[in-house]
Amino acid sequence: MDLHRAMWRNVSHAVLLLAVACLVHAQEPSKEPPRSPEQENKQSAAVNVTALPTLSVAKELADYVLICATVLLVVVGVYQLSVMGKTVKVAQDSADAARKSADASERSSDIAQETFVNTHRPKLVVRFMQAEGIGTMSIKGQFRVYNAGATRASLKRVYAEIVVAQHLPALTPYDGKIGAVLSEVGVITGGEGKPMDFPTTPRELGVGERNAIANRLEWVKNGRPDEPDAINLFVIGWIEYLDDAKRVRKMGFCRKYNFRTKRFGRVRDEDYEYDD
Repeated sequence: MDLHRAMWRNVSHAVLLLAVACLVHAQEPSKEPPRSPEQENKQSAAVNVTALPTLSVAKELADYVLICATVLLVVVGVYQLSVMGKTVKVAQDSADAARKSADASERSSDIAQETFVNTHRPKLVVRFMQAEGIGTMSIKGQFRVYNAGATRASLKRVYAEIVVAQHLPALTPYDGKIGAVLSEVGVITGGEGKPMDFPTTPRELGVGERNAIANRLEWVKNGRPDEPDAINLFVIGWIEYLDDAKRVRKMGFCRKYNFRTKRFGRVRDEDYEYDD
């Protein structure tokens, strides 16, 4: 504000001095060159018209006033352009500062969100697995996946398959499998559960697999004890999901069927039971 006042004061002084100079210049008598006696005689013989010099002075004064007004307009225009340029720069600087502040605030919010999710992450668990068709060529079933964590989990993919074997393979059979997209399940919040079907890709058991399971069922029916090398029925798989920080996580599960209690129990194996 002080700068603007000083500039206006300097412009006013300059315009005033310019106007005074114009008036002084207009009122100065014109200096004519010395004339010869013949010119003097001609002028004395000429008609004396007193109005012509007055018109000449008035016109010259009007020209100088017009020049002064034009100069004033130019000065004011230059000043306005200068002020507008500074105003635009101030506005741009303010916009840049606001944008930087917004970016910093957004980054701070993202960091806070990520920190909160890291300490209150979602945690998926598989419960209440049940199956039908055990003893036949086609086994299928369902389980429920629960979010036992404090924040949301966005479910992306799932894979589950049935394994009939004495022991779990050293390498998970589902390596390289992309699973099925969980477009209809979506997000589950803390404490919420969603049903899922298995196997992901239905298949018929081989004859040897079906006969091995039928033998286990017969042993239970006849009260025979389980043999050490008995064939078992496993359901293995994984679920891929995102936390609220958009971090991809994967939870693996493995369940073993108990032919006597007719329930699936959790297998304590870190290669199959994990949560990244």
